[in-house]
Amino acid sequence: MVKDYYRLLGLPRGASLSEIKSAYRRMAAQYHPDKVSGLGPEVQEVAQAKMLELNEAMAVFADPVQRAKHDEVLDLIPERPLARVAGAAPPPAAASAEPPVAEAAPSEPASTAAASPPKPSPAPTPSVSRDLFLEQQGRELKTGLQGLAMHWRESAVRGWQWVLESGDWRRTVVVAHRHIESLSLLSVRGFLSSFEALVRERKLTTKGTTVVGIVTYENLMDATTVREQVQSVVSGRRGLFKTVTPLIVLYDARARRTVLFGSPTDYPEIKRVVRFLLTPRGA
Repeated sequence: MVKDYYRLLGLPRGASLSEIKSAYRRMAAQYHPDKVSGLGPEVQEVAQAKMLELNEAMAVFADPVQRAKHDEVLDLIPERPLARVAGAAPPPAAASAEPPVAEAAPSEPASTAAASPPKPSPAPTPSVSRDLFLEQQGRELKTGLQGLAMHWRESAVRGWQWVLESGDWRRTVVVAHRHIESLSLLSVRGFLSSFEALVRERKLTTKGTTVVGIVTYENLMDATTVREQVQSVVSGRRGLFKTVTPLIVLYDARARRTVLFGSPTDYPEIKRVVRFLLTPRGA
């Protein structure tokens, strides 16, 4: 099978050497051995394999003769649309793409996903950092939730941009938000660790509790593995009395697409929160 090193780096064919080096540095920062030294062996194995591919790509692109041969072979194969990769520029046709539709998680019931998420603000200009752009999306989600008039209480929790909690003696809903510019196998592990800690805090509760973790991102890498990791975390009820329901929402801020993982309860409060998170504002 012919390797398309442009696609590996998330770049269109014919990208300049400076673009290639920039994409390589961004991706190498994600998979460098120093970044995964404290993670499990399966993560380190994936990162090592990815780094080998990245180094292969740079060896080809750094040699004009090898690059010419590589491009000659690729010319015989139609170019496929690029997947979103950290640091990659969107393809020229991205601006005129059809309006995105929300996705359902692979192993969840179709009823757990809605048509689309709240419409995000315009994409950031070069003068506005991506981090500020994602932070703005989080603030808009927070403001919208507070508009549901559910008597929210806000608290500061390490690892989250914000955490809102609402409930009474019968049931509780906790919604926590975090933004990550590039969601990958490595970065999602940190998010899931913070989410698990949030769920564990409710392990002794006897009332129905739903914990919703939202991550807003721009780029998605290792999509299949990321979704498998997320799905494994939201499977089943939690807590000593099996009263805690975990839900996770992945929100692609640029593509305006959401994926809900987990099965929401039938509590009216939970339905309102999920409906807001997965439907356009003002609809």
